[in-house]
Amino acid sequence: MNISASRAVARVAFGLLLGASICFCPLAGAEEADPEPGSEGREERVLTAPEIALEAAPDDAFLLDKAASMRRQAEADEAAALQLFAEEEARCYRKFFVNDCLNTAKRKRVDQVNAARALDLEGRRLEREVKRREVEARQAQREVETKTREEDLAAQGEAFRAEQERRATEREQRVADKERQSEEYRKRHAEEEQARRIKLEERARRDADRAERRAEQERKKAEMLP
Repeated sequence: MNISASRAVARVAFGLLLGASICFCPLAGAEEADPEPGSEGREERVLTAPEIALEAAPDDAFLLDKAASMRRQAEADEAAALQLFAEEEARCYRKFFVNDCLNTAKRKRVDQVNAARALDLEGRRLEREVKRREVEARQAQREVETKTREEDLAAQGEAFRAEQERRATEREQRVADKERQSEEYRKRHAEEEQARRIKLEERARRDADRAERRAEQERKKAEMLP
């Protein structure tokens, strides 16, 4: 088997492998597997499209390894094609129809080199795909982190406003308590002053009554004297 044919077989095999890793499609008309014991009546969970894509997507490391392998194979194929052409070119000069032999060897070399370079381009494409996915993953991570920071800042701002409101409410409550205590003190002081004033007035009245009685007694004694 020549190199171009082997490369074609390799590319077809890789295409089948990559296609199988990216999308798993059940064969139409395939018989359904017997349910597991105890699974009767249990509802099967249907995967969503993003979940299917996530499970079926080939691993980046696998793609990078495959791309590197393809590029190494392409480099080896191109080197082999050039080596083979050099050998065939030397044999052609020993034949009678040199030009026909050289043209055939050149066409074979071109086909083999083109196949090798196509394989190399496919490997480069896989590398670019992996890099693109890495860039998208980093962008998605940055978006998640940005959203998380915004949510954290919003939560912190809400907590700060709630704390400020709580402190303001406590200050207002302390002021109200002080005013209430002051009002209670003034009321109690006024009541005590009023009670003291009533007590003094009552004492003064009793003193006046006693003085009036003594005076009346003195007057009666004076009237009884000869």
